[in-house]
Amino acid sequence: MKNDYQQMINNVISIAFRIVFFLLVATNYVFFMIYKWFPEIKNNSWAYLVIFFYNLIVILMTWATIQTIYTNPGEIPFYWGFRHGDTDFQRRRYCLMCNVFKPDRCHHCSVCNKCILNMDHHCPWINTCIGFYNRKYFIQMLFYINILIIFSIFINFKFVWNDGLELYHNKKRFEFNTILKSLFLIFLYTLDFVAMIVLSMFFKFHLKLVFENKTTIETIEKKTQEYDSGFSLGSWNNFEQVMGSNKFLWFIPFASYSGQPVGNGIDWTTK
Repeated sequence: MKNDYQQMINNVISIAFRIVFFLLVATNYVFFMIYKWFPEIKNNSWAYLVIFFYNLIVILMTWATIQTIYTNPGEIPFYWGFRHGDTDFQRRRYCLMCNVFKPDRCHHCSVCNKCILNMDHHCPWINTCIGFYNRKYFIQMLFYINILIIFSIFINFKFVWNDGLELYHNKKRFEFNTILKSLFLIFLYTLDFVAMIVLSMFFKFHLKLVFENKTTIETIEKKTQEYDSGFSLGSWNNFEQVMGSNKFLWFIPFASYSGQPVGNGIDWTTK
């Protein structure tokens, strides 16, 4: 009963987040792309490049988000158990909920009600676990969300600046609808700026974990104190372990064998 209630809460949070995020992206697209940049095509040939790159980033961000949500984060294979020579600690890692032995870095998610390989955390915003097989897409999703916001702030500054100046100098002769539209544009731009600050810090945190071969759960278990991960293979190898050996697919959320994370999520090289 408790799990059903928790699942319902997470579904509501996930749906609310997706609606808010979709509205933010859609509102930016309508007010800045359609109302500002598309008319710019007549007088500014650079507008074609801006529109092209903006739409490309939106596509990659959406693609990465879909891959994060619908890629299985990784589950314990059938009939897997501790092996001869394993330590007593590994033998004690038994999940009473799933009735399986848990490999190193595997944790049971109370929301998904299953054990997840190399579980980083359960993300309530997209209502799925971030684990061994979808952590790459999660990092890509955060990357493109940040790129989209930063790009939007950079390219739209001139419109907000001009609207603000006109609003200040000609406020007495402006119509109410014009004032309201300009104020909304400034508010939307400010919202983008706040989102950039929050999400860039969030992305920096998770990228740091990838380079150090750590997970959010492991960091919480260490009470957020600085510590050396026993699984670290060096920054480059740690990054490659999550993002895959195919460097071309580090920035493309394409599901392929060469783009998968290095390893199997069960066996880990330790110091």
